[in-house]
Amino acid sequence: MKLVLDASVAVKWFAPEPEAPVALGLLAESASFVAPDIMPLEAAAALLEKERRREVRPGTAAAALIDLDRIGCELIAQAGLLKGATALATAERHGVFVCLYILLARERGLPIATFDHRMAALATRLGIPLWSPDSPA
Repeated sequence: MKLVLDASVAVKWFAPEPEAPVALGLLAESASFVAPDIMPLEAAAALLEKERRREVRPGTAAAALIDLDRIGCELIAQAGLLKGATALATAERHGVFVCLYILLARERGLPIATFDHRMAALATRLGIPLWSPDSPA
């Protein structure tokens, strides 16, 4: 199964957080991933912040970018999604970054893998399925 991958999941592949085992379980499944091309940037920014707070080892963000590339997530240019995502963000009174993922999932008919509760709530409200550890990927 193919999934839209949110940075909130990718970060948990590299940081010791409560949901990390669930996120790591997703890697063990036979899923493939697609994401807006901002996803690695968002993941790196979150991991760099964790490095500054000493929650992860120095160099984690740089290593994560290499590993994310190896995982082979198909990155979709945000430029092609931005107009629609901006319209969705306006209509739903939501952030445009989140709406890039939501729009990609809606356009491709794919579930979203996320730990972002606001993204999950919006996706659910719009009828976009969410990946869960109980669903086959």
